[in-house]
Amino acid sequence: MRKMIIISGSPCSGKSTVSDILSKKYGYQLLKTDDYLEKHIGEATTEQPMLYKWKTQPWHELFSRPVEIQHNEEIIFYKEEWPMLLRDLNKEMTSDDIIIEGCAFMPDLIESYDHDCTVIYMVPSESFQREQYKNRTWAYHLLKDSEDPEEAFNRWMLRDIMFAKSVKEKALAKGYPVIIVDGEESIDEVVLRVEKILNL
Repeated sequence: MRKMIIISGSPCSGKSTVSDILSKKYGYQLLKTDDYLEKHIGEATTEQPMLYKWKTQPWHELFSRPVEIQHNEEIIFYKEEWPMLLRDLNKEMTSDDIIIEGCAFMPDLIESYDHDCTVIYMVPSESFQREQYKNRTWAYHLLKDSEDPEEAFNRWMLRDIMFAKSVKEKALAKGYPVIIVDGEESIDEVVLRVEKILNL
């Protein structure tokens, strides 16, 4: 019988690190939704208008827009990507024990997932998110052509903060466990919390 774990949430919460550790420790196949992102944007047509926007418009301009617009469009983006993602994840499953990691498994979407799975959501505090993004040099490079790179970066951060809040509220409302990552615990302590919730 297949045992599937979904570790979702919002960016910079440690999802990827925790998933890497658990997959190696327990021998699970690890699938990361971000690994398919570029492919799905490349496949997009005007039938997926939000994905197509990220295919055809400069990303630094998209991150420079008002935060509320970015947040709403992020949710639409994941909804448009959902059928593509399920198609490709199903093709890649080669094990009975699987961890899927990534933001795309939003609480509103996971209810339509046709596999039995255990789900946990991880979201960062605002301060932890901003601190972790400082280590992602590619983010600054992505925005270097913006009229105001610093303001574009701040709007990006505010978009993700808004997304984290939305994910947390919806996950809790649907009864899914949520871990808030604020940097006060070591990664080993966070992993232990996740293991306990997942009964590993």
